[in-house]
Amino acid sequence: MASYRTATTGLLLQDINIGSSKLLCDTSMGPPVLPTSWTRTVFDKIHGLSHSGVRPTQKAIAQRFVWNGMKRDIRKWCKECPDCQASKIHRHTRSPLTERLPPYDRFCSLHVDLVGPLPESQGMTYLFTIIDRFTRWPEAIPVPNYHASTCASALLHHWVARFGVPVDIISDRGRQFTSVLWTQLNMLLGVAANTTTAYHPQANGMVERLHRQLKASLKARTTGAN
Repeated sequence: MASYRTATTGLLLQDINIGSSKLLCDTSMGPPVLPTSWTRTVFDKIHGLSHSGVRPTQKAIAQRFVWNGMKRDIRKWCKECPDCQASKIHRHTRSPLTERLPPYDRFCSLHVDLVGPLPESQGMTYLFTIIDRFTRWPEAIPVPNYHASTCASALLHHWVARFGVPVDIISDRGRQFTSVLWTQLNMLLGVAANTTTAYHPQANGMVERLHRQLKASLKARTTGAN
């Protein structure tokens, strides 16, 4: 109890005579200061009445008692209460799925992705694919690798130089599309970069369908060549 007397707090502490003993009380509000050995017992008694949440329990105890670190202790003990964990239902709010608004003009909204690795041809092993959401215009650009710098160069030289800067670009969460270089390129061009949900390729379905057609055509061509 000596630590309470010397601590710099907003409490107005005073010894109150109760019978033959003294009780240290915070006379600014009235509740007595509990010694550490009593705090858990008081919590169990008050919280056990209805097993209310953190804030109601804090309010109920603060009206009657006070101790150093009371809010922290109550928050911790409420979360650890086995009866609350066993009986309370924790609901998680799930946001409804939303559909993207259709683009208002051609070449303003793009889907991009990569196909590969493919059998090497003239040093190229991947295809950097772009498809316009409005016109469904596809582009498949041969590239030597899947690095972010390669994808950025393909976008600039094979799309932006011909059709202009888009408003937004939709991609999956491949590391080339979440890299610092790709992010800085979009910021420099003023493009809104949107990534799809992880492990959900349907969100990038337009370009995925393009990949299916590309792979079927490439397979048929190589089979015929053999």
